[in-house]
Amino acid sequence: MTINILVVDDLKDVSETLAELLGVLGYSASYAMALDDALTLLRNQQFDAVISDLHMPAGDGMRLRTLMLADESFRDIPFVYMTGKVDAIHKLDEPVLIKPFSGDDVLAVLEEVLPSPS
Repeated sequence: MTINILVVDDLKDVSETLAELLGVLGYSASYAMALDDALTLLRNQQFDAVISDLHMPAGDGMRLRTLMLADESFRDIPFVYMTGKVDAIHKLDEPVLIKPFSGDDVLAVLEEVLPSPS
C-alpha cells in the first residue's frame, strides 16, 4: 500500500522538490501552493499525512491545521509543519520539519507521525 502525502507550500520549487523527494523515498505525493488548493485536494483525495509550510501569504499552516481539526473528515490525518524560522516552533503542537532539510529528516518526521506497518 502506497502512503499518500500532501505537501503545502506557497513556493513552487519547495513544493515540487519535496514531492519529488517523497517519491524517491517511496511515498506518493501531491502538492498545493495555497490553503484553498490544499482543502480542495483534501476533499477529493485520500491522504495519509500532510506536510505544510508554517508561513504562507494566503492562509498559513496553522490555519490549515485548525480547519483540518474542525472537520471530522480530516482531523485524524497526521500533520507536520515545515519552516525555516526556528524561533516559531516552540508554540506548535505538531512535529516540525526545519528547512533546509534532508531526506533523512523527512523520513524521521514521517516515522514519527505515521503508524508503523504491521
